[in-house]
Amino acid sequence: MGGGGAAVVATRTSVWQTGDDIDIDPFLPQPISSTDIDEYASRLGVSDDVRTIMAGLHSEYQEKFRLLETEGAIKAVREAERRHHAMNSQTGEILPPAPEQVDSLYALRRQALTAVEQLDAQFFTDLALILSGEDAESKVNRLRLARQRAMYSRNTDSNINIGFGGPRQAQRGGRIFAGGFGESNEAAVDVALLVENLDLTPTEPEAFHAALHDYEQAATTAYRELFEANMRMRQSMEKLMARARIETRGDRERTGQFQFNNMRSVMQNEGQAAREMRRKVASLNRDTLTRLTALLPPENADALRQAYNRKAYPEVYRDPRSAQPHLSAALMLSDLADQQLSQIQELALEFRSKYDELTDQLVQLLATNHEPPNFADASFRDWIRERERLEFDRNELSDRTIARLSTILTEDQVQRLGGLSLERTSQQ
Repeated sequence: MGGGGAAVVATRTSVWQTGDDIDIDPFLPQPISSTDIDEYASRLGVSDDVRTIMAGLHSEYQEKFRLLETEGAIKAVREAERRHHAMNSQTGEILPPAPEQVDSLYALRRQALTAVEQLDAQFFTDLALILSGEDAESKVNRLRLARQRAMYSRNTDSNINIGFGGPRQAQRGGRIFAGGFGESNEAAVDVALLVENLDLTPTEPEAFHAALHDYEQAATTAYRELFEANMRMRQSMEKLMARARIETRGDRERTGQFQFNNMRSVMQNEGQAAREMRRKVASLNRDTLTRLTALLPPENADALRQAYNRKAYPEVYRDPRSAQPHLSAALMLSDLADQQLSQIQELALEFRSKYDELTDQLVQLLATNHEPPNFADASFRDWIRERERLEFDRNELSDRTIARLSTILTEDQVQRLGGLSLERTSQQ
């Protein structure tokens, strides 16, 4: 099912060209795209005539957005960004900005965001006017909230990279995420988007859609607050780095020491606020997931939980040691004897059951680790050991499965699969 409303459309970051480099500002969205318009039309179920009118509204919107880029608030941000990271023409060194330049750049970013919000709001107001039906305004409001969540959930990681070289960010799917294994991406998961992408049949449709409506409202507000918290934290971090370079006259050792000595204040204030907002969004997601799955049949509920876990804990599911690809490839061999096929199918079922159980245990363990790591805490060290045990058990299961698979297949079949040695598997 589609949840009966708007899908969340991924929003791209604003990109502009400077010399041979492409700068990506993590705080500025690009305009509503033609692809977004097609998605809106599909979700609204409008006629071809209305689609044509929507295309006209979108053309007007795009022209106004281009004015923001060429003459208005977005242009001001881009120009300030270039000044913010000016280069010494003689040495090629990036010159650090002054603290007041940092404040000026972030003030301009906020003005640009407000301008985009106002332009979006006018577009959705105009869209509602061309639609008919009692629920037209409600449907358009869901589209508007989806657009806002896509804008503000892009920047959900409080640990985004900071540097004078420009706001280049490691991104996945247009969003900025936490990196290492064991870190939850829960704050970056849009539960409404998961529902839109699954074919769900709630047991109590009215209650289900009410829960989804509540989530869309609350999540949109929470994502915006998290976005602002991360922006304040990054602003404070950049000002600290600017002060460090100025007060230490660029001496690398003294600069590093200055940053270290003053970092605690930033992390205890703006950093703590950003972490609290991440926990708030994650808690909202978990509570909503519980509420929605209670209104779904078991198979649907499990599908939604699995989709959520894969988004929230991607490193758990990105397992290069898994035996599953080898089992799938073996089952595709055209010259399997009946006995071989039966043995591999039995092995695959046994592996999948045990593997899923260990994976679920890993997810449950990682879900308990919402605080920043404290290696001096005995309970955290116990947590680390348990995580390592589960990882080891899962890897050992895959290795044993691959070893058993190699005994079922002929040498020629093993070679056609590229070999099944444990050494090769562990290096994938």
